[in-house]
Amino acid sequence: MNTFFQTVVKQLKNRFFIASCFGAIHITYLFRYQFIEYTKKYMQFLFKTKKIKDTITNETKKYIESKKEPFLEFVKRKDINSDNIEKEFYNIESYKEAVKEENNELETSWRSRLLVEYTPKGNIYMFYDPYKLGFSYYSDTSTLSYDLLNAVAMKYCKIFRCTDFFVDQQIIDKEFESPFIQIHHKEKKKKDNVKKPLRITKDKSPFVSFKDDPNKKTNNQKIKEKQIITNKFINLGKLYNMNILYKKPTINSSFHSPLLENLKGETSLQKEIMNYNEWKTSIANKN
Repeated sequence: MNTFFQTVVKQLKNRFFIASCFGAIHITYLFRYQFIEYTKKYMQFLFKTKKIKDTITNETKKYIESKKEPFLEFVKRKDINSDNIEKEFYNIESYKEAVKEENNELETSWRSRLLVEYTPKGNIYMFYDPYKLGFSYYSDTSTLSYDLLNAVAMKYCKIFRCTDFFVDQQIIDKEFESPFIQIHHKEKKKKDNVKKPLRITKDKSPFVSFKDDPNKKTNNQKIKEKQIITNKFINLGKLYNMNILYKKPTINSSFHSPLLENLKGETSLQKEIMNYNEWKTSIANKN
């Protein structure tokens, strides 16, 4: 502390330091009104920004709730809620055969069924991707919550009558669950979780091997059992990156024929003659 006070006393003895302090105080007094106005505007800007964020958050919650109830009611109508989904989706072998080729009929069909939705966090363009079994979307907002995307997917499934695409077990009751969960998701998880057993020989191993208790489950196994299926969302980038409809590639034929070449030559010659005749007529009219 003594060193600090000694430094302050030395600075006070410095004339330049004292003059600078008086100058700063004098300038602050002269521009006090401008300083107060600037402080007020800055504080208003901070409170306004916070208010806008709170408003967007509240509007987002309202938007999600407004889509959830009508969707759950529509899910119960099993006669029409998924009548636009092709039968290939319900047979794993037929499905694999259908999506084997790139730009197949299933992909091009659902890529053209595009939902343009305005949300509190900006516009979202969404369609279903049969190959990835998820909802692809474009949006200028980079941070979109899962709940918000889920709400847009609810509207998509309701409009295009494809509720079986919606596989979130947190939203739909088990009674009305999508058959896609058993066909495409649980079977896949079983195959992924199957691992080849490690074979340890007693002769070569220096360690003692203990038998595992089958009734005893580790924490990781309990967590895996509690895992639920949720929807998949694929971010395709900003709105200007949109290229939804598949365009057929142009085929450049390398076939040449003398007959075609003669026809092309005659066509161009006729055009030249017509142009010459028109020019000659225009000259005559001027004379």
